Amino acid sequence: MDKKERNKHLNQSLTKSSNKLSTLIITAFILLFMAACSQLSELDSSSPVFRFQKTEDLYRASMRWGEWPNLFQIMRDNPKNKSTGQTSEQVPLKKEDWNRPTEERMIHLSTIKISSVSALSSGMSEEKGEGTTRLLIEYHFDSSVTVLSLRHTLHWWYDKENNAWYTDTPLPKEFDAPKHKTIKLSPKHY
Repeated sequence: MDKKERNKHLNQSLTKSSNKLSTLIITAFILLFMAACSQLSELDSSSPVFRFQKTEDLYRASMRWGEWPNLFQIMRDNPKNKSTGQTSEQVPLKKEDWNRPTEERMIHLSTIKISSVSALSSGMSEEKGEGTTRLLIEYHFDSSVTVLSLRHTLHWWYDKENNAWYTDTPLPKEFDAPKHKTIKLSPKHY
């Protein structure tokens, strides 16, 4: 083979390799683009799944940093419980936990220091508009150095009208203010 034929053959080989490489790059780019689009559709900020994840994140962060008003904003009675006449152990008896907690309650909550909030499990059903989150919370009171831990299960419900998730679970009972004991003294002990 002379030089011209070799160059021609080399050019043809390079052109074929270049075409194959271009095709491979374009195919990889298309596959990557399709994967990214499918991920983005799941992360649509108006989707119930995305809203559920963000509401869970808000709950955990607000509890961790003691931002109690944020928690009260996402605590609501589930209207299904009222309309069906069902009673739920999750619907709190204390209305102070909903929307406008008393000043006394807020002062007490400010004495609780949360050292960690970890999600043990989480799940939701978009069709049913329900979800559950299990948390491990480590905390202590200002007056104590003992770190306590508790497991807390949150039940969530979806409000389609407002495109928002709410929990109908009150704060853990361990966060309640301690009951003051009244000591009655008899006249004999004065």
